[in-house]
Amino acid sequence: MTFLIWLALVASISSDASEARSTQDKADRPSTPADAARRLAGSDIRTIATSIDFPLEAVVGPVRAGLMCLPHSKLRGRDFVRSQRDLTMLAQQVAFEQDADGHRLDGLKIGFKAMHVKLCAKSWGVFGTGDRQALSGDVDFVFEWSGGPPLSMEPRTVRLKIKVGKDQAMPSNDIMREGLNQLLVRIRQDLP
Repeated sequence: MTFLIWLALVASISSDASEARSTQDKADRPSTPADAARRLAGSDIRTIATSIDFPLEAVVGPVRAGLMCLPHSKLRGRDFVRSQRDLTMLAQQVAFEQDADGHRLDGLKIGFKAMHVKLCAKSWGVFGTGDRQALSGDVDFVFEWSGGPPLSMEPRTVRLKIKVGKDQAMPSNDIMREGLNQLLVRIRQDLP
């Protein structure tokens, strides 16, 4: 009987220590996009609507690979954003992260019109090994944005040219995030 009491006591202490470590780990780790999505669910930035006005299966440009950036394959729109729902969530996350004034974006409508890329995965390596996700090069985005009530603004077309340097190479979804980040900065500047 003493052994069972001792075993229960050890299990209780172990459980308490595990919970304390788990709570400490959560406080120490950096914020992730999933954390931003959870915070976003309780925020005021809920009325950003998006549309994708070109087929995501369409080729948006070449990707080159290796030390000499030789032709390798093609990138498609779906390599940057998988669906309209994903675009909406990403736009809302970026707006939430900027957190300048969420109420100013109520009623915002973003149309993703087109994109063209010339990217290279330089660290692909001689035999095709290495980081295939870190891309650098030129990206051209075309967005259209407008605002319903309370913004009531006519549609405006925005062309963004992003240059991703070799030292800033990033995956395609991060390139899309950067495009939306720059778009929302420009929209905030244009708002009355």
